[in-house]
Amino acid sequence: MKTGTFKLKNHLLLSVIIILVLMVVTLIISEILIQSFKVTSQTGRLLIILGSYSVFCFLIIPALRLPRGKRSFPDYLSDIRLKSDTNIPHIIIISGICYLFFAGFQLAGSLIYYSFYPGSFVFDFSRHSLLQTGSVNAGIFEEIIFRGVILTLLLDRLSENKTILLSALAFAGIHLLNLLNPNHQGTIWILAQVTWAFALGIMYAYLVIRMNSIIPAMILHYFINALTGVWLTVPQGQTAILLLYHLAFFGIIPAGLVIIWVKYRDKQGKFKSVHITENYTNRKVPKEESNGKME
Repeated sequence: MKTGTFKLKNHLLLSVIIILVLMVVTLIISEILIQSFKVTSQTGRLLIILGSYSVFCFLIIPALRLPRGKRSFPDYLSDIRLKSDTNIPHIIIISGICYLFFAGFQLAGSLIYYSFYPGSFVFDFSRHSLLQTGSVNAGIFEEIIFRGVILTLLLDRLSENKTILLSALAFAGIHLLNLLNPNHQGTIWILAQVTWAFALGIMYAYLVIRMNSIIPAMILHYFINALTGVWLTVPQGQTAILLLYHLAFFGIIPAGLVIIWVKYRDKQGKFKSVHITENYTNRKVPKEESNGKME
């Protein structure tokens, strides 16, 4: 193939824009399918959304030859750090410890709130959203899109710090689409979502880069979304207080502590056993691949 042939992966901004636009299109198509088939059950909605995003992440994105050009499907999975040689028990332990930071601080937020206001914290596991589309879809496909494909695109061309910052900005920015939802909780609430999404986006990106696996971020993202309501319960109707507690105890404080803990453990070499067959490092695309000679 000639060197001058257009390759989408060599156009960073265009690649990211196309991915985000197609992500939104996938969401719209899944909602059209749900409405067309009059799907009302949570399970039915979940299956349609999972199917739609599976097509997008595992068929359309590789067909666009992103993030690293023409690759075999196993290579694509490796590129997005969805590796088959992952040490699952180790991953589960690490992810569980990271989540404990969130569960602990969310519970602390509730206890602090009820120490100042009348009432008491009541543990109610029914407030979970373990099988809701927002938890499952975010845990799996948002991680593949933002910390798999987009993170790899950025990391192959930019420094680690710029990659983390820009991927977090993209992740935060996509939450502005919630403004289009006629049932959203208000502009201030959406802006708060964008803020804590940015903090969480930095944490997820840092975790993926340090461990060179997307699986811990998938697990952590899923449980953060699914179980926040169990631990952090501040009554609705007090918008300012609700936002303050969610910004602090849902996002910024635990995300910062997870980053500190991961950085500390990484310096100690505790993540070397994440992969069974080899100790991966962040691979840059070879020069001949980036200029099209190995397409």
